[in-house]
Amino acid sequence: MGFVALLCTVYGLAACSAPTDDAYLRFAQMSFDASDFSQLGAGDVVELRVYRQDDLSGVYTIPPEGTLRFPLIGDVVAAGRSCDMIADDIENRLGAEYFRDPTVTCQVSALNSLRVIVSGQVKQPGRFPYTDSLTVIEAVALAQGLTDSAAADRIIVTRIIDGTATEIVVPLRQILAGRAPNFRLWPNDIVTVPSFRLLP
Repeated sequence: MGFVALLCTVYGLAACSAPTDDAYLRFAQMSFDASDFSQLGAGDVVELRVYRQDDLSGVYTIPPEGTLRFPLIGDVVAAGRSCDMIADDIENRLGAEYFRDPTVTCQVSALNSLRVIVSGQVKQPGRFPYTDSLTVIEAVALAQGLTDSAAADRIIVTRIIDGTATEIVVPLRQILAGRAPNFRLWPNDIVTVPSFRLLP
């Protein structure tokens, strides 16, 4: 049984029929500017290629100290830079000492430094790697699903928007019932699953 089907079976999520909040719909349709998250960090993997110089080309993982060891030119600062900035640095240094008008390209293979946090009433809270188009349902699945005490109708996503922390109420019950669009996470989002409270 798939994760979504399991949640629906265990928690009866398909029974929810409340209308979707307009504010949630606005947030669910928002897209982020990838350039805001273009700075690389430790654990990210990049492919660096020097045109017609296969022996200098390869795949590199940025180490914790943030500096790559590149053939001929030695240390190249990678952490805190974009892929294009790394390529330009290597290109300039190779051109200054070794080749005439070299062409260097950089492509990101994996963004392991970008994370989302899942906390609260999930079976395995923690920090998880961000992947393109990661949704709130997938994030809960990464945390091994909800506990019996989870309030699935009121998951909170905390997101930095224009420098301000914003809390977004995500109606997981409605998403799983097909009555609300799935919610795509941004890098560095915090997903909090609160406890279910019985009314007195």
